[in-house]
Amino acid sequence: MNRKRILALLFIFIKYSDVNHPIKMSFIIDKLANEYALKDCDRRTIYDDIKTLNSFLSIHIIHSKNGYYLQNHPFMLAEIKIMQDAFNSLKTIDSSSISNIYRKLCSLISIYDNKLLEDLAFSDISNVKKTNFIKHIEIAINAIDQQSLLTLKTTRKSDLIEPYYLYRLNDYYYLFYSYTDNSQIFRIRFDHIIAIENTDKHFEAKFNKQQIINIINESTQMYHQDKVSKVQIAINDNKAYLYNRLQDDFPSVIINKNKQTAYLKVSVNDVFFGKIATYKDQIKILAPDFVSQGYQDYIQSIINNYRPAK
Repeated sequence: MNRKRILALLFIFIKYSDVNHPIKMSFIIDKLANEYALKDCDRRTIYDDIKTLNSFLSIHIIHSKNGYYLQNHPFMLAEIKIMQDAFNSLKTIDSSSISNIYRKLCSLISIYDNKLLEDLAFSDISNVKKTNFIKHIEIAINAIDQQSLLTLKTTRKSDLIEPYYLYRLNDYYYLFYSYTDNSQIFRIRFDHIIAIENTDKHFEAKFNKQQIINIINESTQMYHQDKVSKVQIAINDNKAYLYNRLQDDFPSVIINKNKQTAYLKVSVNDVFFGKIATYKDQIKILAPDFVSQGYQDYIQSIINNYRPAK
C-alpha cells in the first residue's frame, strides 16, 4: 500500500467531490499525476485504494453512475461558517492569524463549498491591532501544561510569572497568573501582552485548577448577574497602564481617554466594590448616585471595623 497515494486520493476527494459533484476515474488519475506527481497509477490500483479508504471509520466514498464522491467531509459547510464567525468575533486576534486558520479549515471542504464561503465573505478586520496572538496562546498553553515560568512583557514592565489558566470572557482571552513572590492571582488580557517567552524553568504550583475556577467565578459575578448597572467613573491617572488594567479587570469597560472617564457594565455588589478599592485614588465613581453611596458605605464599614473600641 502506497501511503502517499492513499493520502493524495483522500485530499482529492475532499477538495473536488461531493454528492452534487462526483468525479470520474480519468479526473482522479489526472489529479494524482499533475498535483501529486504520482504518475503511472492504473485504475485497478485506485479501485483498491478506494476500498482501503472506505475501511476507515467515517470515510465513505460512494460510487454513483456519474462517478465517485466523498459522502461526508471532515467538516460541513455550516460548521466551517460557524467557526469563521466565532473567530471573527474575537476582538484580540489579528486578521493575519484568522486568515491562516481559515485557510487550514477551508482545506477540509470542497472547492464548491469554498466558493459559497467566498460569497458569504466575512467583514474586514484589518483595523485590529497586529499581535502574535496565536503564538502567545501556544506559549501560554505549553507553559501551563509544563508548569514553566513565563517572562511577560507589557507596556508597564517585564515580569517573571507563574501561568495557571486561560479563560475567555466577552470575546477576550485572559491569562490568570501569579508572581513567584506573591500568593495573589492576577489576570491580563492577551492583546495587552507585548511579548511572552517560556523560560523552561519549572515552578511548584500554589493553586490548583479548581481554586482558579473559583476565583474566576467570583470575579465574573460582576458581569453574569441579572441586575447590571452602567457605572461612570473618573480616571485620575492618565498613564497607559491604568487603561489596560481597567480593561483587564472590567471586560465591559468603555474608556474615553480624552475626557478621562470610563463606563462599566457591572452588577453592583461587594465583589465590584472590592475590585474598585484596589484602585485607591486612581479612579472615582461619578454615577449613578446609589453606586457612589454604596461604595462609600462599603469603605466606611471597613473603617468602622478598625476603629478602637470606646
